[in-house]
Amino acid sequence: MGEMRKVNVDLNGIEVELVDRLLAERRFSDEDEVLHYALTLLQNWIDEQGDGNRAFANNYTLEEIRHLWDEGIASGPPIDGNFDPEDIRRRGLARLAEMRKAQARAA
Repeated sequence: MGEMRKVNVDLNGIEVELVDRLLAERRFSDEDEVLHYALTLLQNWIDEQGDGNRAFANNYTLEEIRHLWDEGIASGPPIDGNFDPEDIRRRGLARLAEMRKAQARAA
């Protein structure tokens, strides 16, 4: 496992409540065990991704996020009207899929 080193971790209120609840329910013996388990889950998730260049948000690469950001800025000021986040998400994912297809064809 390698060399052990002591580190201090600051948690917000929700995180502290979760740790306290897990300990009260006797799911873990101490705070260290909770953190070790959480980090193991994170490492497994990272290993499963297979691409270290993926961002946490919806599994986009940083390049894709930057492209989408620039596209949004270039589209101009927001338009007043009905705000439907699900419709915006659907259209954004469709555009991203088209962008990925174009990149795959070009490769």
